[in-house]
Amino acid sequence: MKLSQVAELLTLAQGFDRRQLEEHHARAWFEALGHLDYDDAKAAVVAHYQESRFAVMPADVLARVREAAEVPRENLTDRRMLAERNEWLRLHHIDPADWDGWMARGLPARAALERRGIEVDEIGAIDA
Repeated sequence: MKLSQVAELLTLAQGFDRRQLEEHHARAWFEALGHLDYDDAKAAVVAHYQESRFAVMPADVLARVREAAEVPRENLTDRRMLAERNEWLRLHHIDPADWDGWMARGLPARAALERRGIEVDEIGAIDA
């Protein structure tokens, strides 16, 4: 996380608890939280204020980020990409289970597509 993002995080917290902010606050928080991902830290601050009326501190953010990392979550981007892939395969009359089987057996994707009559150009682009 960048120093400017830590300042944004503190501004968010200020919206909840009306804390007074000065530049040295952002620098101190950066020392404690600079290694975190901004989105994870932001989610931790919001979650804190959803459950507590007390001012958030760096230790609270760290604890929530660690807790969130321990909970296995389905990656929504991966799930969306899988759904889009399956939709594309079905559109081309390919059962996604068959596709997965071909990939598991190491059948090259190009050959699998061409067996179904789907043209693949020199750089691998698909003509739908």
